[in-house]
Amino acid sequence: MKTRGLITAVLFTAFCTKCLAQQDSLLKAHTIFANDFEEPVIADYLKDKISSSQFILLGETHGIVEVGEITNSLYDMSQPFGYNTLVIETDPLAAEMLTEFLDSDDPLGQATKFENKYPWSIAFYNNREDYNLLTNVGKQGGKLWGIDQTLMAGFRMAFWTLVENSDNPTLIELAKEELERADSGYKEAVTSKNFMAAYIFQYSKEIHDSLLLAATEDWERGLIADLWKTKEIYGYQFKGEYYWNNEIRGQLMKHNFMEYYKEAQTTETLPKAVFKLGYNHAGRGLTFTRIYDIGNMASELANANGMRSLNILAAGITGFQNRSNPVETDKDSIAIERSKYIPDEILNLAEGSAKKYVVIKTEELRSQASKFSDQVQNFLFKFDLIVLIKDATPLTKL
Repeated sequence: MKTRGLITAVLFTAFCTKCLAQQDSLLKAHTIFANDFEEPVIADYLKDKISSSQFILLGETHGIVEVGEITNSLYDMSQPFGYNTLVIETDPLAAEMLTEFLDSDDPLGQATKFENKYPWSIAFYNNREDYNLLTNVGKQGGKLWGIDQTLMAGFRMAFWTLVENSDNPTLIELAKEELERADSGYKEAVTSKNFMAAYIFQYSKEIHDSLLLAATEDWERGLIADLWKTKEIYGYQFKGEYYWNNEIRGQLMKHNFMEYYKEAQTTETLPKAVFKLGYNHAGRGLTFTRIYDIGNMASELANANGMRSLNILAAGITGFQNRSNPVETDKDSIAIERSKYIPDEILNLAEGSAKKYVVIKTEELRSQASKFSDQVQNFLFKFDLIVLIKDATPLTKL
């Protein structure tokens, strides 16, 4: 019996090894290895896909230079096909601020000046390198759509905007008081390295209602409403209710996107957009946090319009990333750890290559998806293209 069991085990191991080798061979047959993302073999493939797409969604590893460069390339490739919008992971107010910077003679200088005044108010775009992308969009007459919530350090920018732009003396005085409190809270959080000192924990229903009561313009009420919505979203996170944190945030992203989209429809037959978001937001189907996010909605919307979406994962797998935040400012160059989400079968493709980019054409593998593990199949259908980035470079703070 022991001998029979040993033989069975050996045969099973040999069978599994053969299956894994076949999977690896199949993956490699549909993978491009390159040192330049704009090499013709990649660019030609992408342009063909973009020509029949309404949306391009780039799901990124935050904090690395290369994803901004890839987005810039995608934006340029999309221009002949009527794309003129970049959708970003900021709130609408931050997108307006960025647009003002781009309209100036010195976008990077204006951004740096505001960042020095109210640090971290514009998350994800307080670095130097991504201004190459933003400036390129601006020079080509493109628009920015900010579809996310107001992030924790953004309260100061909201109050500053009310002070600078409202014609309402009562609201201006209230906003000045809260701006001072918000700025003090930010500085205390940084000094004490304690997130709990941040102003968001002081922003009460009483303060919120007093601001709303004083507001007289729709734009003022909308800006103030966004602050309470972000307090709600963060509230779920602080209570450990992560599903609701992600679900309500996802609903807000979809709502904000459709507000921009409906407005664009008044002047465009079929609005087209490039998205640059965290990778969890950009795929089809259920996300890793178990919600149907903006990436899935954009894919369904494009399909309903007789077109496609091009959903791309761009993940740094080796090198360094900037993971600093207002409290942990020493994380500006952290070694990238092996992903817990991307299957080993996919990650292993990069290990034997000296090339910087490993580009997997997942759409071509779907007809043979049953040959792969459930985890790999999930990625084959979630993303149309997977870009693995080796030796990633961290973003540089403004």
